[in-house]
Amino acid sequence: MRFHQSPSSSALNDKQQVLAEIRWCVSANVKSKATIRWLLTILVQTTDGHIRNQAALALGDLRIQEAVPVIIHLLATEATATNRGSLLFALLSLNYCAHLNAIASQLGSNVYEVLEMTIQLLEQLPRRLKARQTREAIRQLEQLATNAVNTRYVTQGLRLLKEVTYPKV
Repeated sequence: MRFHQSPSSSALNDKQQVLAEIRWCVSANVKSKATIRWLLTILVQTTDGHIRNQAALALGDLRIQEAVPVIIHLLATEATATNRGSLLFALLSLNYCAHLNAIASQLGSNVYEVLEMTIQLLEQLPRRLKARQTREAIRQLEQLATNAVNTRYVTQGLRLLKEVTYPKV
């Protein structure tokens, strides 16, 4: 029986088996409710960064939109400080527009991978967003610009957000 059909806490302790099961779910394009629930459970409950990254990437590859708020929440937790680049990468194939503020806040990071992935996410935004969707993210980046170590990334993020915002009418 595959783990995704009947996850148990002991099953989550066998790292190699969990990783193999995650890979199988992606390769077989398994999108059952049980699989999605299993991957989301792993994403939230595991303390192993490698397993968390693989679960997030699998959810992204499978285009499971329910993963977005979970990934956004994880971006703000201390436990994911060294794994945020992978979490951001997992968002690439998902609709993350409702969470621009949380994504833009990653430009305050001093980790190259996080900065680059954040810029890539901002570059992939739909070409026209309503001002209310970008207003808070722009305001946050304007504040970051005054004291950010990586002002180049913050400036680039601001430019990208302003390019996709409808003008106020």
